[in-house]
Formats: sequence, structure tokens, C-alpha cells
Amino acid sequence: MKSKVFMTPEVVEDLKYKTPVFMSMSPRKLSPIGGWKERTYYSVMAAFTPNNPFHVYIFYSGFLRDGEPCGYNEFCCYEDKIEYIDAYVLLPIKELDLGATTKEEK
Repeated sequence: MKSKVFMTPEVVEDLKYKTPVFMSMSPRKLSPIGGWKERTYYSVMAAFTPNNPFHVYIFYSGFLRDGEPCGYNEFCCYEDKIEYIDAYVLLPIKELDLGATTKEEK
């Protein structure tokens, strides 16, 4: 199964390390095309304050309420638990298929 891509690599590279203030972005959290799925991993770009640069993270959606992550969600790779609600701007890049074992399956 192929991963669903929501943002091209060129767009990701263009946004990387810029800040929401630089991009004139207000707080926003975009949903993937087709909406969030429960208990699914995503590659996302996020900034946690207006002056925090965008970085790429792995995000686990956990449970959904009204179509948005609400419980047991988190950004992987932090010592402290950081959740969906903590993001100032969140932009989905692609849904990750962690079951894929070869390059052709991804």
C-alpha cells in the first residue's frame, strides 16, 4: 500500500525553517485530504509558536472527536508529551504506512 501524499517535497523544502510570522500565518491546523484517521501516523510540518520555525515531525493521531485528534495523540520524538492542541500551525505532509517493508510498498 502506498502512503497518501498531501504536500509535495518542494513545498516541504520551501516551508522548512520559516516561521508562521514570516509566512503571515495565523494559528491553523489543517486536516489531511479526506480527514484524519484514528490511530494513524502522519508526517507533518508544525510550529508551536508564531516565531517557532517549521520542522517535520511524526504525528500519531490517537482518537478523534468531531474529526479532530483529541485523545492519546502526540508528536513523536519529544521527551515531554506534546499534543495536537499544542501546535500553533500544523500542516499534514503524508500518511505513513508503518507496515510497509520495502521501498516499493511505501
